[in-house]
Amino acid sequence: VMELVAEDFRARQYYVTGRLSQEVYADAGFFDSPDPDMPVRSPEIFGQSLRGLFDARRSAVELLEPTTFVDASTIVAEWRLEGALRLPWRPRIKAFVGRTTFTLGDSGLVERHVEEWSIPAWDAFLSAAFPGFGAPPAPDAAALRAGRAAGAAAGAGAPLAERWPSLVAPR
Repeated sequence: VMELVAEDFRARQYYVTGRLSQEVYADAGFFDSPDPDMPVRSPEIFGQSLRGLFDARRSAVELLEPTTFVDASTIVAEWRLEGALRLPWRPRIKAFVGRTTFTLGDSGLVERHVEEWSIPAWDAFLSAAFPGFGAPPAPDAAALRAGRAAGAAAGAGAPLAERWPSLVAPR
């Protein structure tokens, strides 16, 4: 399951294409995120909502670290997303960092897929209309990784700003 989840990020870019390995998800899996269209209870509906959101040619998601097991039934992936929305004028949303927690059920399939973002959903979506609005965009993935040493002691459950200190704008 963890290998397919990682492959969904790397090869299928599932957050921007909607192409996720549905065979690793329970049919009535729970998907939640800060996005106002969530939650949903189906990998098919989740994938369809993603397919309609981003212009995949102008968008990208990148794993910041390898996906990891937190315990026997919990996988965590931390990622950076940036992209253009699938609207006629292709507005860009600012880059942000997210964490997805995948919880496996007794069947070994993902029953819960829950996201958290480094910025509020309203900030991400308003940045499409007002690019300078709100929090600054997340640094590129290389800069995030370079700054990771400062947050190395923060565990997978720590807030994203503690795990990725370069998300916090210098004062």
